[in-house]
Amino acid sequence: MVLWDDSTKTAKVYDGYIHQLVGEPLAAKVEHRKGNSYDLAWRVNDIPVSNARTKVDGLYSAVFDMDKSTLSIRGVITGFANAPRGRGNCKVQQD
Repeated sequence: MVLWDDSTKTAKVYDGYIHQLVGEPLAAKVEHRKGNSYDLAWRVNDIPVSNARTKVDGLYSAVFDMDKSTLSIRGVITGFANAPRGRGNCKVQQD
């Protein structure tokens, strides 16, 4: 979930790991890309890996395109060679 504040052009992100480990949305670093598109970046520390009995950090980056209502996410998990990625359409909700 991306919580976007259009007046300040800031974002917070929230997912299952953030819910479990932090309990509230994390602020994302935001950089304007072009038009109505923004780069987002955030870090989630101490994600438990049950089969390895260890914890890892997740470094995430995303492209948030408000015109297309899309979010493309790429993650790097420390200590692992795979790079989780995802792409999908956003469902916009306003307060």
